[in-house]
Amino acid sequence: MKHSLKSMPGLFPENIKPVVDPNENLEGMVRQIICDMEETLCKARQNEAEAMDTQKKLEHQLKQAQNDIVRWEQCAQHCLKINDGGMASRALGQKNDSEISAASLNKSLKSAAETCHELEQEIKRMGKELDDIKRKALDLGIWQNAA
Repeated sequence: MKHSLKSMPGLFPENIKPVVDPNENLEGMVRQIICDMEETLCKARQNEAEAMDTQKKLEHQLKQAQNDIVRWEQCAQHCLKINDGGMASRALGQKNDSEISAASLNKSLKSAAETCHELEQEIKRMGKELDDIKRKALDLGIWQNAA
């Protein structure tokens, strides 16, 4: 069955003016749009998985830096107990470095978490949009759900 833009009201939002001939066969075009959207959604899901992996790595690194802070503090206290001020000073320097690292990692972790959340929201939006286009195309008889 040949479909034209005129025979498919509601497929495209009213505020979008078509750039194709209104009498052009749109079945192939709609199928390509759906295919492209599915591919984009797949890539977005891959990006989300990579972002989640990055977030988990940052969480692990932050936990390690926080453990280092505690360890260097304990080391400095021990050095003071045995009257080794030089070693205590070096331990506190290492603790300071770990605190700087932890602060940087915390900032990166917050950014990664925001990125994951934004990707999740965008994937939901894209999925709904794709489902809507498929439903409209199905209603018009130019798309069939794969069972």
